[in-house]
Amino acid sequence: MKMTILIAAIAISGLWSAPVDAQPRTNYTSSTAASRKVPLSLQNKLNEQFKEELTSAYYYFAVSNYFEEQGLEGCMKWFEKQAKEEMDHAMKVYTFMQRRDIPIAFPSLEGPRVNFSSPFEAFKQGLEKEEVLSGKIREIYSTAQKMDEYEIATFLNFFLEEQVEEEDLFRTIVKKFDLVPNGDGVAILIIDQQLGQR
Repeated sequence: MKMTILIAAIAISGLWSAPVDAQPRTNYTSSTAASRKVPLSLQNKLNEQFKEELTSAYYYFAVSNYFEEQGLEGCMKWFEKQAKEEMDHAMKVYTFMQRRDIPIAFPSLEGPRVNFSSPFEAFKQGLEKEEVLSGKIREIYSTAQKMDEYEIATFLNFFLEEQVEEEDLFRTIVKKFDLVPNGDGVAILIIDQQLGQR
């Protein structure tokens, strides 16, 4: 009897808690962001973004190869690094989709353009590609906010900031090549050397 009273007293005082198996199980399923069903339209947009990042990487590898064939090692390395960054971006989207339990589509990628008339054209195409990508990211961000999918909107902040940097980087290089007179190989080699230091 004394033992029973002692146990009851300890339990009431809070010095002892019931074994784990005896604790009531808290159901977190309905309250966590990871368990909420992402609207289908947003699922599709994130899959499109995943494809866009992979396509950009594929394209930049092709441009890097073009510059290797032209003997412009600096430009080659610059685009190779750019391609790897796009692969990292694709991996971020891929991992986020997995964490949100979003079915991932694995699309086939079209062969990228492999020939250009000049370094200026190659970088100009890259800038245009980044501008299109920025628009698509802003569209997903806007949709996520309208649907109260704040976790997705927060996730996309990284990409919005990244695109500001990417566009500025491409735009600066395009301006440099635009100043080069036709056939001025020396000027091209100087810019190529600068880009190789990235």
